Amino acid sequence: MTSGIAKIIFFFCVLLIAGIYLSLAGKNNTVFTSVATDSCSETLTLTVGEIDNRYAISETQLEEILEEVAALWSAAAGRQLVTVSDEGRVPVHLVYSEDQARSSRERQLNDRIESMRIELSVLEREYNQAQDRYDSRLDEYNEDALQLQSDVNVLQNWIRQLNDQGGFNETQIRQLEERQRQIETRNRELDRRRVLLSSEADELNRQQDYLNERIAQKNRAIEEYNRTFSGTRRFTQGSYEWHGTESRINVFHFNGFRELKLVLAHETGHALGIDHVENTASIMYHLMGNQDVVNIRLSDEDRKALQEVCGL
Repeated sequence: MTSGIAKIIFFFCVLLIAGIYLSLAGKNNTVFTSVATDSCSETLTLTVGEIDNRYAISETQLEEILEEVAALWSAAAGRQLVTVSDEGRVPVHLVYSEDQARSSRERQLNDRIESMRIELSVLEREYNQAQDRYDSRLDEYNEDALQLQSDVNVLQNWIRQLNDQGGFNETQIRQLEERQRQIETRNRELDRRRVLLSSEADELNRQQDYLNERIAQKNRAIEEYNRTFSGTRRFTQGSYEWHGTESRINVFHFNGFRELKLVLAHETGHALGIDHVENTASIMYHLMGNQDVVNIRLSDEDRKALQEVCGL
């Protein structure tokens, strides 16, 4: 506490691990410290404060989230414990920090890497399918070419045999001409297939070159991510401040509306006078990471802390 101003700090700690497959779905460790001393004997009224225009959120959207937070605590108390009003006494400010800007850049780069990973998955699948088709047609071509060569050898042996016996009669000459026409037709067909296979091989090489180029680009993006964002960083996520009868909630960083709701639910708990609890899945736990941000709800420990503070 400094200059008569008490603060409840919501710290955020992220361990970013580099890898071929990157995701932001890992746990965030957000540290909460100290606690407010306000009583919940009166209805706590929240109001939308200042919103930095770099946040992609409107006043209406923030007000809707605050309404959800108010309903969360009020339902647990069994009465209108928290409300949202234009004349509310606790303004909620969204303050854009360098950490938010850094997090936005991190998320953009991570999204880019994920997009490249998906693209590569499609390219690799298409390349493998094309390679399989090529291999199958090449095997068929080689089998047909071997069979043609075998038939040519048989024909040549037959010709030598008849020559040794004194030559061909008219019937044998017609047979020879027919067999030669068949062989020439098959040979032309093999030549046509060989040209097509050669073209397919060239296309496969181009696909492989492009695939290797995209893999190299993804690896460079991962290296950039590792250089810029790897390691552990801690920064202020949000705070509840009060001085006499004046109080406010500041939010300095959040990733998505769900996380913003969790931050606001925690800080609102402090505004009600609730301290930290021991259950890691609780809203009022001092670290953020094990809470269910999809279905944000109070734990038994949160409810017990509320009952103790509010005398319910």
